Amino acid sequence: MKRSTSAFALALMLISPLSLAQTNLKLSVNGESSSVSAIVVGGQTYVPLGALTAAGASATTTSSSLSLTLRTLPGGKVAAAPVISGRGGANQLAALEGCVGETLFNGVWRFKVSSLSAATVEGKPGYLVTLEMRNGTPRPQYVYATGLSTTSGAYTLAAADGNTGIWRTNYTLNDFADRTMPQAGLFTYTFKFWPDDDSTPEQAAQAPAKFIMRINTQYVSKTDQPYSVPDPSFRVNLTCKK
Repeated sequence: MKRSTSAFALALMLISPLSLAQTNLKLSVNGESSSVSAIVVGGQTYVPLGALTAAGASATTTSSSLSLTLRTLPGGKVAAAPVISGRGGANQLAALEGCVGETLFNGVWRFKVSSLSAATVEGKPGYLVTLEMRNGTPRPQYVYATGLSTTSGAYTLAAADGNTGIWRTNYTLNDFADRTMPQAGLFTYTFKFWPDDDSTPEQAAQAPAKFIMRINTQYVSKTDQPYSVPDPSFRVNLTCKK
């Protein structure tokens, strides 16, 4: 891949002399104003990871590394990150992204979608999504207290066009988030999805392209284990495996 002079390439450099003067820059991503700023230190410009993923980069984080990938279009143009949308509008999700069978780490949870399979759910043709979550912190974690939502809308399938309103799920708080996991503790969970009553037969007939788990950091106490990325949500590409 050709080198780029974009903010994506500049962000790969490490900030070392913290004593250098810092200048904040107003930041916009794909023409939209961002709530965070870019900074200039020692003549180098640094951009938050969340802004890079919103601009079109895919990020995968482990305990010791960060992997960034640019989605490119014919002609060398960079593709913007996909918009995850539902019936109520659209919102940008700068989540960690990977494939089925790939472990993603957000500083608290090691997360993996282990399988996707077609199944009859609630008497309709649906899907089973089985995932694994392991506590990656040095102390026990109450799952709900780490920002996992109590609503089913936080755990969704998305079609190739980004529509998250086609399928509904069996999510319940007691089954999924109401548990305490010890250090390195692992639990598995299978989400069941079936077509929403308002979905058209054409919509229901298409295969899902993404599984999305939203994590809301507003519900995480400052005394808890901090996440290592700006947006710790997970987005898994169901069309690829690793």
